[in-house]
Amino acid sequence: ASTDPNKIIVAIGSRSSFYRIGGPGIGMLLTSNALDPTPTWTTLTNNGYFRANDVKFNSVYMHDDFILASAYMSNPLSCSSIGVWRSIDGGVSWLNVLEGKGRAVAADPNDPNRFYATVDLTNVCNLGKGYPDSGVFTSNNGVDWTHTSHQAPGPLNSDELNNAKLSVSADGSRVWSALLKNGQAYSIAYSDNLGNSWTKLDDVKTKQDDGSIDGLNP
Repeated sequence: ASTDPNKIIVAIGSRSSFYRIGGPGIGMLLTSNALDPTPTWTTLTNNGYFRANDVKFNSVYMHDDFILASAYMSNPLSCSSIGVWRSIDGGVSWLNVLEGKGRAVAADPNDPNRFYATVDLTNVCNLGKGYPDSGVFTSNNGVDWTHTSHQAPGPLNSDELNNAKLSVSADGSRVWSALLKNGQAYSIAYSDNLGNSWTKLDDVKTKQDDGSIDGLNP
């Protein structure tokens, strides 16, 4: 999102329905004339780094020249290439501010300095910082990140968090988080205090023809 309706940024990953086979990572795409009949697009490659290392993204946030993007894969796979990337000059230059498999980023609509990210492999990629294997992180500047408690119903091991979703309410009072393990909903929870504590929703269950109860993904 941006304050300019003409400006749109697109994260490029590889999640096709054909066995997840897709093209190489090229970075991100940015247009400043989205409302034109034929908008022009610029590739944001971090001076060629994203393309050379096949970095693939799945979530991006933009406000004016500030951008946060989560990267989940690179080739070769390297902690320095994946995680949460930050740019403050409209995508010209980038800094990896939280290494690990980035799964989602979100921002508080009412606080330009409040951000959330869901990242896996954070313990492996940030040795000595005391991070768990994965989870939801918060930041007040987009540079320094703090782990929150959303790991219910229990901690996920490294590389088990294969997808995630984050959403912040319009007034910023509630944050929603969904953690997925092996393609299934592992935990859906919300926080009303900026991620300091979380309330987990009951598991969604479906009733089968034989009367048995299965989970969300039977």
